[in-house]
Amino acid sequence: MAAFPPSIKEFVNFDRADCGGIFFFSTPERYIFKCFKAELREIAEKNGGEELFCFDPDDQQDAVSEAIGAAREISFFGTGKIIILNLPEKLAEGDQKALDSYIDRSEFANYLIVFITSLDKRSKFYKRLQKLNKNYFEIEPPSTAELRSFIKKSLAPITADEEIYSFFLNSPNRDMFYISNEINKLRLFTESRSKQSVSYSEADALLNELSEQKIFKILDFLIRRQIAQAIRLYRETIILETEQKVNSVMLSMFFKHFEALLTGKIMKNEGRLGEFSSYMQEKRIFYMRNNAMAIVDSYKNREITNALSRLSQIEMGMKGAENAKLTSTTEEIEIFMAEFFK
Repeated sequence: MAAFPPSIKEFVNFDRADCGGIFFFSTPERYIFKCFKAELREIAEKNGGEELFCFDPDDQQDAVSEAIGAAREISFFGTGKIIILNLPEKLAEGDQKALDSYIDRSEFANYLIVFITSLDKRSKFYKRLQKLNKNYFEIEPPSTAELRSFIKKSLAPITADEEIYSFFLNSPNRDMFYISNEINKLRLFTESRSKQSVSYSEADALLNELSEQKIFKILDFLIRRQIAQAIRLYRETIILETEQKVNSVMLSMFFKHFEALLTGKIMKNEGRLGEFSSYMQEKRIFYMRNNAMAIVDSYKNREITNALSRLSQIEMGMKGAENAKLTSTTEEIEIFMAEFFK
């Protein structure tokens, strides 16, 4: 990958009328999909007013079948359509069959763009996707070099010293929404001082407002079932820090926690428990090192997928997504802690 985030045009040709069909993109980095969607809006406007549709299972019960139906239809005015489908983490068998069938009989005048954040790699549908060399793309989170380039590009024309790069490159929170938000704050901080460069010493207080140890302590309380103490510390942290920053980090850590539980169950079923310790070390899940499998075994698969689905809804609400039926993000996080940690 030459740059991060990549352009969707690196994978799909939107310049010719007969290059459409169905295209699958899989990545754990949701920031990439945000950038892809913004780019698709620009493409639709530039290409003679192509119609753009977005279908999401969280908003529409029959999102998959409706997206396929829209992709099959030829526009009355002869212009193509771009249809975005956010694939749910747990895909119903009927939806799998519908997508599988459409792969073989795609409408090339339209583009059906399918975004996948999580998919069971043991499923037949996943194995089917792997065979689609020109229609299925797995995109990894940014490498260190790509992240460095992203930081430099996002700050330009402002320059930063090496310590600022090290701060982001060595951060335990590699969620790109978080990093992008922090870079924007750093940019505003520097511009407000009418400067063209910034050093780590100048931005230290801004970048280190939120203590990593405090977040890990909240999670430690949660896995010990000390919910009241966790919520109390969370509220104290909200008072001391910016709400947006705390909630962004909390959601990122919750995603990582429940994804680890799911990975633990998969590794156990596949007889690969010996790999789980290395996985936790790589993901910096230190707070679970003494009782990881006991925590994994305390959850049913359905409870984990429900937790991940709920986190996605809270994240969409925090980012102002339409139809996200939520109260305040802070209140939703407190409810989540009480409901999903046990």
